[in-house]
Amino acid sequence: MPRDLTLLRAATETEAGDFDSLLRARRRLQGLVRTYPHDLEVRARLAAVYRRLGEPAEAGRWDYLSEERVPGETAAFERARPDAYERYRALAWPGRESEAPTRTAEGRLAELCRQADRDPRRLPRDAEDDAHSGGTWRDRLSAVGCATAVVLMALVFGVGVLVTVRHLIGLFG
Repeated sequence: MPRDLTLLRAATETEAGDFDSLLRARRRLQGLVRTYPHDLEVRARLAAVYRRLGEPAEAGRWDYLSEERVPGETAAFERARPDAYERYRALAWPGRESEAPTRTAEGRLAELCRQADRDPRRLPRDAEDDAHSGGTWRDRLSAVGCATAVVLMALVFGVGVLVTVRHLIGLFG
């Protein structure tokens, strides 16, 4: 479903205001955030749904990068995830902070990165960092999956050749 139509349906469900409609709107907007992670409007609308659901930590999470966020919700998000590394990961921001659509969002991401860099765990900052570490876990998992598929195809081919040879021997033997 196109972004604008999904936003319209989510807005209609949010306006309805009943619990089931809010859950449907949340599900739609979560899908949009995964598809359009740099779209701050989608994030703000998801925050609004969480606000209506009475979940200030989640509202603060999804409004964290917006120009005007609610201080109490931001504090609730920071209390729920006191570790900067976990807050950064919870924002589901792909790529570098310089890709943020506003200076405010870029500044907030950069500050989280600075705080998280003090953490012994490492934030993958760019593809070069991942190349030095052997790639991301998704890259390694993809390679294992491809290798497994090749081995299985070779086994199926080998069994097929063996069955064919036995059949031919049976015909002429």
